[in-house]
Amino acid sequence: MNLSSRDSVLVSPQQLQDAATNVEVARASLDAALHGIEQARASVEEADDRLAKTVFHAPMDGKVTRLQIEEGETVIIGTMNNPGSLILTISDLGVVEIVVQVDETDVPELSIGDSARIKIDAFPETIFTGQVAEIGVRKAVGATQREILWQFLVEAALLTVAGAAVGMAAGGGAAVTISSLTPLPAHVPLWAVVTALSMATVSGMLFGLLPALRTAHLEPMAALRHE
Repeated sequence: MNLSSRDSVLVSPQQLQDAATNVEVARASLDAALHGIEQARASVEEADDRLAKTVFHAPMDGKVTRLQIEEGETVIIGTMNNPGSLILTISDLGVVEIVVQVDETDVPELSIGDSARIKIDAFPETIFTGQVAEIGVRKAVGATQREILWQFLVEAALLTVAGAAVGMAAGGGAAVTISSLTPLPAHVPLWAVVTALSMATVSGMLFGLLPALRTAHLEPMAALRHE
């Protein structure tokens, strides 16, 4: 067996060859790591360039009321079947509708158009002013089935009677015009007026009976959802 001597250490040619091979492998790994660093640096530069060119245009003016994605987090681009990441929400705070739960004992004191002062946790130092635009539905605030039924029937009767009155007024005006401009006698008898108004009232109540029954039997929560 041939042996090599160096610094009083004897190694075989096979060991020397293995060591040389390990050095070459380590040198190749170092070169690959350096190339990987350069590739990563190029990816960062590309991402910075894309970020500098990324601009979001909102279709409306407003304030950011919700921020879903923070700096450094991943954003998914939307596709046909995937809406993508919600980055932020912009809201127009010029007109805001607020739903407020009011104690049932305070409901009788409210009226449409009443002014209101509103405090929002997000704006602790600002007091907003508004107006009462709607006060629930009667079913949701404790109205009985009979009250709801009669309300619908009366409203339906009044609407049909109003329509009949408009029609009768138009017919009476046409009769007066015809009788004054032509020799033809034209007038509206009293019995016709009474009959038309009566039929309108009856038909309005009949056609409003089914919706009235349905509404009167709604549960309070279902009435709120329908509203």
